[in-house]
Amino acid sequence: MFNFTFRPRFEDFEVNLAEIFAFTGLFLWTVQIYFHDSGYIDLTGELPLKLIRYFCMLLFLGAIFTGEKLYTVKLAGALCAGGAFLMMLARMSDDGINLLQLMLTVLAVRNVSFRKTAKAMFWFCLVMMLVVILGDRAGLIYVEPMLEAKRIRYFLGFNYVSFAAIKFFNIAACGLYAYTDPQSVGKESKGRIHGILWLFLILLFGANYWYYKMTDTNLIFFLICIMFVLYILCIKCNLNLFADNLLIRTLATIGFPLLCAFTYVVAKLYDERNPTWDRIDDWTHTRLYQMHKGVTRYGVHLFGQVLKENANAADMSKYFYIDSAYMKNLLKYGVVYTVLLMIVFSLMFRAAVRAGDRVMCIWLFCAAVYSLFNNNLTSLVSNCSVLYIWTAVRILRDKERPLPFGLQRRRRSLQAGNFINENE
Repeated sequence: MFNFTFRPRFEDFEVNLAEIFAFTGLFLWTVQIYFHDSGYIDLTGELPLKLIRYFCMLLFLGAIFTGEKLYTVKLAGALCAGGAFLMMLARMSDDGINLLQLMLTVLAVRNVSFRKTAKAMFWFCLVMMLVVILGDRAGLIYVEPMLEAKRIRYFLGFNYVSFAAIKFFNIAACGLYAYTDPQSVGKESKGRIHGILWLFLILLFGANYWYYKMTDTNLIFFLICIMFVLYILCIKCNLNLFADNLLIRTLATIGFPLLCAFTYVVAKLYDERNPTWDRIDDWTHTRLYQMHKGVTRYGVHLFGQVLKENANAADMSKYFYIDSAYMKNLLKYGVVYTVLLMIVFSLMFRAAVRAGDRVMCIWLFCAAVYSLFNNNLTSLVSNCSVLYIWTAVRILRDKERPLPFGLQRRRRSLQAGNFINENE
């Protein structure tokens, strides 16, 4: 009577092992960074976090070897992992290890959709942000607020008062990118709702304002506000501020290198005896003076140097810390690496303009300005836009104008169908 046979379709449960490796590595990487930058490090210590970092490298290596067909990419991944492990065993500079780890991560997501990556990083970072803030509220990692003149600045569980707001930049950017339907942008939208829901935007703006009130980080607050305004203009109002024309392409190509050169020139020209320079330095919270001190003390070299910083603001006479990503890379990693990094971001910006990817254009524009004051240009938990590089390479490699997102798969399917018909 009940003659029923269950035949599971295993193809419905097909799992991409490379993506599992990549996303597991990204999640654990996010966990250890949030723990390292918060009061949790006093509970865990440094050693477990280092072990997690190297386990993440094994996961990224697994993603490369299971999902990559090019032997050159596999070889590059193996060299990055091997070099990092050898540096660790020899107790060499962490700067070199950090570079190799970044390169390994970038290689691991080469065949993963950046939209998937942005969505994953949004949730990973959001969960860890809540873990840190709730730990602070529960008194587990509570730090007394900082009093500066009339300002009261709360740490929210992090080691520095600005960390929470800086990390929220990445959460906001990933959320805007991951949950904006690309087909709702442009003339082909046919009246569909543009972008994400207004409620989501309001929640993000409210969170940004809350971080501002709690941490009093002016620069990052206004920058995120600019991001939201540009998003409303470009996506909600369908105003194409990043049109694919000669002017925008040129600005996208030279924007990052130009700001990097500008930062270096300003640091060289700074004169603490000049009242005008002094006022500008006050507005940037001594960032300008610190950059000038770094250039004067260390100079800029082709292949970088060991940069000894003192981030303890309790004694400003000994305080030395470079906040600008442009100047930090020039001083620490040298001219060669910085030029290559500027080329990477220029290629990504130009590709985003070419593809009509307005949200990425907004993200990269804000990251370019953001890097004048903060050194998190390549930090995966503060600005993971560097992982967009492979999408950019594919866009620039395609001689045709890219189709709207979602139609590319249909075109590939049609092409495959035509190929089959021609060979039948």
